[in-house]
Amino acid sequence: MKSIISLILFITLFSKSFSQTYVPYLLKNGNYKYMDSSTKVISNITKETRRALSLFSKNGFTIFSDASGLRIMNKKGENLFNTKIAINNQFYEKFIYYNPEIIYDIKSKEEYIIAYTRDESKTSDYEKFPGARVYNSGTFSNYFNFKEHEKYFSEGLTVAAPETFEKKGYVNKYGEYVIQPIFDDAKNFSEGRGAVYSKDYDSWGFVDKNGSLKIPLIYSKVNDFVGGISLVESKNKTGRYFIDKNGKKIMDFFGEEQSQYISDSLIANDPSASLASPIHHFYNNKGILKLTVKYNFAFDH
Repeated sequence: MKSIISLILFITLFSKSFSQTYVPYLLKNGNYKYMDSSTKVISNITKETRRALSLFSKNGFTIFSDASGLRIMNKKGENLFNTKIAINNQFYEKFIYYNPEIIYDIKSKEEYIIAYTRDESKTSDYEKFPGARVYNSGTFSNYFNFKEHEKYFSEGLTVAAPETFEKKGYVNKYGEYVIQPIFDDAKNFSEGRGAVYSKDYDSWGFVDKNGSLKIPLIYSKVNDFVGGISLVESKNKTGRYFIDKNGKKIMDFFGEEQSQYISDSLIANDPSASLASPIHHFYNNKGILKLTVKYNFAFDH
């Protein structure tokens, strides 16, 4: 009897845990609805969409398309906001939100909704397209622009620029500048350090989340911090080496770029400079040799 009760309880909990998972369901007319993956019936989302662009995200959002354009709805089938886009170059309103996106934080896995804006009441293109805005708790934030290849947050911040795109800084999920846009280039944060570039120095350095320069602008190339270290190249391009988060040199880097990688907190750093070398040396993030192995890498052809 206990085993039967346990089985029923397990099935109930299993069904409940999946009852709010929806997947796109193709109808005979070519449109989509969403199916409840537990009960195998159409969910309480009753809207038909022309195409299902994504499954529901972690926080329960999905992008869908209807006659008005791209929108974002929640698992109840409710539009989070009425995005309007151009159809045959005609706009419904003078001020619109368009091309909504779901972006995410690669560290915390949090998700944010952004939408781009257009203001037809303005005359110049500069004023007509003020930038993207983050949607949060029913309202939109201030304007900001994502660097084109960095449409994601890392450690709660993302690289952004004011409308002129002349300088870059870091904004939080509300579009507020946490670190002012005073840099000529920047990279997203990794392990509490953001790489920033200055044309005046023609060099890269690192700031903390308060915007304080923790590692001076003295490098021609930098990489993200992984396991407490970053591979950098000196300004005169005479050498590459690893530094810690305070800028202290850990050890020189030997070999080609492709021969450097981190696995289980060990760094492959081979004077032989060859992936096919039978001898490989592994160091920890203090520059101490921890392991030497003899083997050849296997390559796919």
